[in-house]
Amino acid sequence: MTGTGSVGAIVLAAGNGARMGTPKVRMKAGGVYFIERITDAVAAAGVTDLICILRPADTDWIADTFPNLPVAVNPSPESGMLSSVQVGLAHFAGKQKVILIPVDHPLVAPATYELLLHKSALRPEAVIIPSLNRQAGHPIVIPRNLFARILRADKGLRLKDVLHGTGSEICYTACRDIGILGNLNSPADAARFNTAVER
Repeated sequence: MTGTGSVGAIVLAAGNGARMGTPKVRMKAGGVYFIERITDAVAAAGVTDLICILRPADTDWIADTFPNLPVAVNPSPESGMLSSVQVGLAHFAGKQKVILIPVDHPLVAPATYELLLHKSALRPEAVIIPSLNRQAGHPIVIPRNLFARILRADKGLRLKDVLHGTGSEICYTACRDIGILGNLNSPADAARFNTAVER
């Protein structure tokens, strides 16, 4: 089985949170920042190498709030999420795989990260995507054999389209973790999320 030292975790947090009203990297749930929940879960799953991709405007805030958090800046986050993925892949060019984690999915359990990495070890050249009741979610595992193709792709494309365009195997992995579907895009989403966390 591939060791977790060969895995890089990329937290995608370069959005401006326009629909939310504030950058999601600065948001809390149950009194805990999204980014803190994610880093704790990733560490509990045994992954020690993590990088948080930020827009330039959030770097000072992160440095003050999480001074030990490794970060990389996406100079053109307006290009889309793929541009942040590319920044992260460039940082982890020597890894065997990366796990991509949108910052608005802070409730993914450590066991789910472990499940995805185990499946990736069994299918090392496949893209691993979690699913719940046949609905795909995040985070996803990208193998090294796709890094170059993704890095060459036009920044304006969707990652989903780039992955399907490679012709590589896409392995959907069933789990029971509602956190994989935790895409928070509006204040109403955040309110429902906070209610769930506080129960």
